[in-house]
Amino acid sequence: MVCLFTGCNDALEWVDAFAVVSELKPSECTLILAELVGFSRPSELFAELVSLERHEAHLSEDEKEQMYNERDSHLDDEADDDDVSLRFAHYRKVLSHHGFSEDFYNLFRKNMSPSSETRPMTFTIDKATVFTTKYNAEPLIPDDEPEVDEDEESAFDAGEMFRRLFSGGPNMIDKLRLSRPVNPIGWQKMLTHLGFEIMPAEAEREGPWYPKFYAFKDAVRHPVFIGGPSKTPYDNEDEQAKEIREGILALNVLSTADVPMLFWSSPLTIGDCHVPYWGEIRVDGKWNELFMTETICRIAEILEVSKLMAQRNPQSYVRAVELLRDKDLKLVNWFMDVHQDPIVDMMESVSRKHAK
Repeated sequence: MVCLFTGCNDALEWVDAFAVVSELKPSECTLILAELVGFSRPSELFAELVSLERHEAHLSEDEKEQMYNERDSHLDDEADDDDVSLRFAHYRKVLSHHGFSEDFYNLFRKNMSPSSETRPMTFTIDKATVFTTKYNAEPLIPDDEPEVDEDEESAFDAGEMFRRLFSGGPNMIDKLRLSRPVNPIGWQKMLTHLGFEIMPAEAEREGPWYPKFYAFKDAVRHPVFIGGPSKTPYDNEDEQAKEIREGILALNVLSTADVPMLFWSSPLTIGDCHVPYWGEIRVDGKWNELFMTETICRIAEILEVSKLMAQRNPQSYVRAVELLRDKDLKLVNWFMDVHQDPIVDMMESVSRKHAK
């Protein structure tokens, strides 16, 4: 799925309208909207929209017009039939998961599609028929591919639609991923918690290619970089991640003894046992995936776990989990408690402004 909103206010207007027809709390409606347009959490949706607004502020009027002209061709009224079928199959799946009835979905499709060119319109429905039984507040866990009814079946690649969205002009999503602002305080506190000594960078420079600070442990200096993308491990096709890695080596004077750490915008958890993935670490001229816990935070230990995970088989995964000893995600949860995300802070500010 793809988000076609042009800013936070558009999304909040949709939330207000959906709250009227569903009688759900705005927070519940925001979760549903995020899932409808392809995000797992509302914070991810609004982070994307705030980033878009921040980037748009630096565009000329011609560039803005070009960007929105490209997007307009993919709204419901202009998109290919196969695209729309896949899109609405996903909408139906999300609403069905949360307990909405088929009657509600049919009215929703006509009046409140988040990919429509028209503003969301409230509609009248018998309150007893809004839900099949009752509202299900549990978040939807996405499958690899959305279920598609026989009458809405399509071989359309949603990822390809997202790429086409910005074809013929600047790749907005790539630029947004690279320019995402970060606050290093969470990583500083987390590494201090793990026994690292923190020292500030010589000069504060914008961009993920420059160190945010230095961390020292076991007489090793770690220049610490923080990238805007949220990357999955062993994804060698991520062009922005590759650009950041190359930029780090090209723009910095690193000694052969330095062991750079590159953290992505937020930690991910991998597999059923939630192996915590943080980013990458460069040792002896090679970038390695960085899996780290309170138990595994020294170079040799990190490399051992990285090699196990790289084998990608059940036995090596189980062994990595045993070494990490953090099935409760203690370190990730600790980090999230102290982490400050500038995008989320701006999102909350926008929400408060809209609520006034």
